[in-house]
Amino acid sequence: MKEWMKFSPFLGGFLLFYFGPLIGVFIAGVLEILIPREVVTGLVGRNTVNANLAAFLFDTMMYFATLTKVPIIQKLIFLGMAKEPTMTLFLIGNALSIPGIIVLLKLLGEKKTAVYRG
Repeated sequence: MKEWMKFSPFLGGFLLFYFGPLIGVFIAGVLEILIPREVVTGLVGRNTVNANLAAFLFDTMMYFATLTKVPIIQKLIFLGMAKEPTMTLFLIGNALSIPGIIVLLKLLGEKKTAVYRG
């Protein structure tokens, strides 16, 4: 248990599980105020390679738990995000986020992590 807690932020994910949706709603509200609709539709408003790449990069650089991610993606859809980049955000998931890769490096080592990442 102690080993698991050492690698898990926020008391083993307890706080993130309970406060994740609240954090997501807050971030979604901030996104709606700060990001104009034209920016969202310009970046991820169509099904293009660049739009999916932008969604992939956004999700890889920013760690969001699924409970936090849902309200954020709902707001991005409201602002004009297309279905395909939305699916990219959901399918990339937490496994390919940079914090997730760092944890895998510590747990599995470089070779096994490289195989996992493909």
